[in-house]
Amino acid sequence: MKIVSANHADSLRRPGARDTVESAVLDTVREGLLTVYGAADGDIPAELAALAQRLDRAGPSACGHA
Repeated sequence: MKIVSANHADSLRRPGARDTVESAVLDTVREGLLTVYGAADGDIPAELAALAQRLDRAGPSACGHA
């Protein structure tokens, strides 16, 4: 399950520049998710999956940064 959660967390990363504020925030959230759900036996909660999908659709411009 740790491999699945690591792969899922990696899929939350956005392609492109890694030295942006948004990337730092996403990396922090990713590490937090791995800490909490890394050893979990179940799937990631539906609320978190929906939030991740909304963040992916919104992109960096939704944060006020273009």
